[in-house]
Amino acid sequence: MRDPSHWHRCSANQFYVDPFHWHQKMRTIFTTGQVAKICKVAPRTVNKWFDSGRLRGYRIPGSQDRRIPREHLIRFLKEHGMPLGELESETQGESNDD
Repeated sequence: MRDPSHWHRCSANQFYVDPFHWHQKMRTIFTTGQVAKICKVAPRTVNKWFDSGRLRGYRIPGSQDRRIPREHLIRFLKEHGMPLGELESETQGESNDD
């Protein structure tokens, strides 16, 4: 039986999703290009954040493409005092655990 979360650790701060469960219970996922636009930085900067473990996410199995789950992006933005921008309206209904 598979892990019910379908997330598998591939390094200390990075995960990948079992491709057979890609469609199940997935939250919004962002590419590094999308994250770069939200953060108003170059895509290479997002790659560096990811590779250093500051921004959590996973690689697509069989490729070098990175993906950032919405909850990890929001956490990263809050931890680094960055504006949520277009994500702010989406987080209005969430509780604040701070």
